[in-house]
Amino acid sequence: MLLEKFRDLSQTWVAKLLLVLIMVPFALFGINYYFNQGSSGADVVAKVAGQSITLSEFNQTLKSQLEQSPDNSSVTDSQQLRFSVLQALSIRHVMQGYAEDIHLQVPNQLLASDIAQIPYFMDNGQFSPKKYEALLRDRGMTPVRFENAVRADLAVGLVRDTFSATQWVPNTSVLAFMRLTGQQRSYATAQLTVKDLAQMPSVSDKEVSAYYQSHKEQFQVPEQVKLNYVVLSMADIVNQSPVTKEEIERFYKDPANAQRWQTKESRRVSHILFSVPSHASQQIKETQLEKAKKTAIYLRAHIKEFAQVAKKESDDSVSAKQGGDLGFFTQGTMVAQFDRAAFALALNQVSDPIETPYGYHILLVTAIKPGKIKSLEEVTPVITAELKKEHAQKHFAEIADQFSNMVYEQSTSLNPVVDKFKLTLETSPWLTPFGSKDASAYLNQPKFLKAIFNAESIKDGRNTQAIEVAPNVLIAARVISHQSAHDRPLSDLKTTIQTMLEREAQDKALTELGQHSVTLLNKGKGQEVKVNWSKELSQSRSEAINHLPQAVVRALYSAPINHFPYYLGVLTDQGYTLLQLNGVQYHDNFSNEKTQQISAALDKNYAQGIVESFIDGVESKKPLRILNQSILNTQSNPS
Repeated sequence: MLLEKFRDLSQTWVAKLLLVLIMVPFALFGINYYFNQGSSGADVVAKVAGQSITLSEFNQTLKSQLEQSPDNSSVTDSQQLRFSVLQALSIRHVMQGYAEDIHLQVPNQLLASDIAQIPYFMDNGQFSPKKYEALLRDRGMTPVRFENAVRADLAVGLVRDTFSATQWVPNTSVLAFMRLTGQQRSYATAQLTVKDLAQMPSVSDKEVSAYYQSHKEQFQVPEQVKLNYVVLSMADIVNQSPVTKEEIERFYKDPANAQRWQTKESRRVSHILFSVPSHASQQIKETQLEKAKKTAIYLRAHIKEFAQVAKKESDDSVSAKQGGDLGFFTQGTMVAQFDRAAFALALNQVSDPIETPYGYHILLVTAIKPGKIKSLEEVTPVITAELKKEHAQKHFAEIADQFSNMVYEQSTSLNPVVDKFKLTLETSPWLTPFGSKDASAYLNQPKFLKAIFNAESIKDGRNTQAIEVAPNVLIAARVISHQSAHDRPLSDLKTTIQTMLEREAQDKALTELGQHSVTLLNKGKGQEVKVNWSKELSQSRSEAINHLPQAVVRALYSAPINHFPYYLGVLTDQGYTLLQLNGVQYHDNFSNEKTQQISAALDKNYAQGIVESFIDGVESKKPLRILNQSILNTQSNPS
């Protein structure tokens, strides 16, 4: 499913970049997002749930992601990033299609308010109808078409709000959850190890041999080959593509590229957040606002103390450690209210409290980098690289055909293609039909391995055909060494098998001793169990995780609480852990603020699950289809 792959990235920098774009394209792309939505059928690169994803939309999204994080060296163009961009756009289009299916109507008042806040249409801080009409006219777009594009964007937001604004978890469930997670259990532990066994289990040579004979397939060495191979990629052609000075100058002066050479003004901003949960009462909102106002007044008189106050008062735990510093960012990066305030302040000016969905912020602009136009000399390396790729793309298909024909027609050697295309003849590690962890991703491609492990390649020693292992990447290979599948001898495996069987026997004996000890303890015969109990602890589940193995924590906090003491045990890597459960305590006095915070968090998690189920349901009926695989190739430039 689409979301399953996206969830795998949820803890990576890719997800951090892309989760925002699912919902707020204008904040990332600016006005050009709407101007570039029109496309021909040939421009459609993927479809999902009846919605089309265009090449211009994909390229613009990818380019924006690369430009939005200039200080993050790990954010580079890659197939992972490109596929993640496509996934995020797909999720967005699923929601857009749903909005159309249910005939969701965006109120005119909401549409007008949203357009009026777009900075490009403002004159002296106010919406200018003349500027609005002039800019649309310059871009060849009618107001109706532009407004329809904005409506579709807002509709996605309304679909999102349908889920996020609902209180999914009843108050009784919230309180039960808080009571359960706040529960503390009093316990002590004792450890049984192999030293406590009356007799150490042993494993005979006969048992080792019997195991080997009945599990030979586990120890078989599979068929293996070693190869010579060559890779032809777009990068090889790029390096052989000359670019003239005239081409570079023409590219630089092209009006279509003018915006690319302009760097936006960026500002370094520090903030102090007084958070307000989404379901907070009016009293909490007023209390937080009053604190923010008093803080702003104090900081205007003591501006040098901003960082110190942020560390102490800010509810943004991440930036608070840095004295509230958020680093440099360009306009359109933050949420609208925050963004407008940050770019309206003067240098070293403290703002009034700014309200956002997260609460109230006090802002301080600490540095400003003005925008500028890069010179031809500065951008020549970038232009040169792009033109080289452009030339290479035009000629790659022709060169790929020549490469394919040569490896087939001169099938006894790879040297002809090495010489003609100036390639490198490489040697692989040993490969099995399932690949090798020491081999490159290209050599581990299933269709490549299938071509290698056949009679023509192995017995005749002929070149494989040219195989496309990635967009614009071809590989051809020939077998230089071959080993048939064979059984590893018992002499090589005896120690390994014996150690494994001994550990299994020890675990079995420890479990039997542990279970017998638990039975005696619960029958009140503790004097027969010779163990040293630890000091009693009283901990919640989250606290116990830091002290006990996970299996022990699960057993301890799922144990019955009908009577005390209650004994149980769990086998772990360290031995057999005995547990003495002595009591349970509950905390029922929760503040309204804490309850609202937990309720908001549970609602958010539940809503996220509902959204994911909804998207998976739609996508399972009309799955993502990639019509143009080349968009996943890093040689294809975002433009």
